[in-house]
Amino acid sequence: MKRGMFIYPWDVIDSGIDETIKHLKSMNIDYISIAVMYHAAKVLLPHNPKHRMYINEGGTSYFNIDQENYEKLIPKRDTLLDTYNGELLKDIITHFHAAGIRVCAWTVMFHNDYLAKKHQDCSLMNCFAESSPTNLCPSNPFVYSYGLNVIRDISRLGVDEIHLESVDYAGFIHGDHHEMQAYEDTASLDCLLGMCFCPHCRENAIRKKIDVNRLLELIKKEIEAFFNFGGQIKEHSEYEQLLSSYLELRQNRIMSFYRDVKEMLKAQNLNIAVKPLLWLAGNSNPLLYGVDIGKLEPYTDGVIASYPDSVDGVKEFVTKVQYMVSKKCKITGGVRLMAPHTIKISQVKQYVDAYKNSKIDDIIFYNYGMTPWVFLEQLMEDGNEA
Repeated sequence: MKRGMFIYPWDVIDSGIDETIKHLKSMNIDYISIAVMYHAAKVLLPHNPKHRMYINEGGTSYFNIDQENYEKLIPKRDTLLDTYNGELLKDIITHFHAAGIRVCAWTVMFHNDYLAKKHQDCSLMNCFAESSPTNLCPSNPFVYSYGLNVIRDISRLGVDEIHLESVDYAGFIHGDHHEMQAYEDTASLDCLLGMCFCPHCRENAIRKKIDVNRLLELIKKEIEAFFNFGGQIKEHSEYEQLLSSYLELRQNRIMSFYRDVKEMLKAQNLNIAVKPLLWLAGNSNPLLYGVDIGKLEPYTDGVIASYPDSVDGVKEFVTKVQYMVSKKCKITGGVRLMAPHTIKISQVKQYVDAYKNSKIDDIIFYNYGMTPWVFLEQLMEDGNEA
């Protein structure tokens, strides 16, 4: 079984490259997925030698950007790089490869706080014409080309794989600081207020002869009914039919993006695997966010399934993912080594065994810096047994 580990650049800088490699080797880690672009975050680091808390700027890159390759949207270089003497990612790739550990680029794509706030005309827009402060819209041509340019830059770093997170149309929940709302049914709220109706999404719908104005009218009615616990509106069936067509439009846009990524890498003679992170935790439905993993399969090299809610749920989780893809698709099983997914030391090895029993031969742990050290020690013991 292959083992991977999600890791942040500050984890490596603070512990040192060689010390980090030593720890990962003791856990039998075959590859890392290091954040090369990441969103804003305040993270607790229980075993970091220099920090217990780290505040990440948000929407920044951890590699040097050639701004001439970009149009309207230009990634922001993270100031963390200024604390390192040398080229961080180049040194990580060189040393980790020498130690027999592959290096993958963990890329948070359209969930970008910095760019969404700076360019609100490129961000998602709900049915009330309110712009998202955290998420860009893939229907926008500037956003689409920005994504391709980012991947082009990353592909030239020398990484072994590119792991893509948030190549989607983000929902309403999970994005901004101190989010507050009064409703228990967050899944419905996420869909209703997360649906984008920016000019580009509306133009795409009109081209496909979807009555987007009627959909706008009905979704506002659905929202008012939701706000007032009114149940389904009388036009609910019509709303669902229009929404289904609208969702398919978004899914095709994301499929086109992955297709263009594959063609771009092929044109550069680069044999780099591209894998989407498929978010399934908490019964999340990727189709609502434009991700039909079956449609993406011809243009990707597997899928990173994130995450089963418990050890007991691994078998059902794997079956769910297998239902979405063909038998040829390589599934990487994610393990979230933090509450509420992992709350006991014994569960660490149980996750590994559960994936083995489900015939999954590649797993990845989330994540090195935030995981309690006693959990990582279990990986060391398990690694030594292997």
